[in-house]
Amino acid sequence: MNDPNDLVFRDGVYHAFYQHNPDADVWGPMHWRHATSPDLFRWRDCGIVLAPDEHGCIFSGSAVVDHHNSSGLAPGGQPGPLVAVFTHHLEQSHPGPAHVGRRQRQSLAYSTDDGAVWHKYHGNPVLDPRQADFRDPGSLDGRRPRSALGDGGSRR
Repeated sequence: MNDPNDLVFRDGVYHAFYQHNPDADVWGPMHWRHATSPDLFRWRDCGIVLAPDEHGCIFSGSAVVDHHNSSGLAPGGQPGPLVAVFTHHLEQSHPGPAHVGRRQRQSLAYSTDDGAVWHKYHGNPVLDPRQADFRDPGSLDGRRPRSALGDGGSRR
């Protein structure tokens, strides 16, 4: 387990998401893994829910319960989905300074079945500032879902 990404509560079940390298017990190609608990003491491993793709590895992010389906990602009549916002991290191999080949963009994924199956949003990445270091999006679960991103880079 590496870098817990969020803990959400829905219908009597806690959902925890965290970064995970399935190939080793050290940092590597990061995935998101999911676990559930009725009481925060007993946990059930639900396996990998987000794996690397053409946009890169899955870095930190957060998740919310979209109670009112304000995202429009759940089909009509279904409860609102679980929605994750996360960093896609891509290392591109070419000569030059190490940071030149790195790119981080923000993407979305969602589940309409309480986290059993996750779908990456078809329009990913949803935010691409064309920067090497732009990660760790956070979402706030309230009356209206909100997200916050900061850029610790140079000022312009």
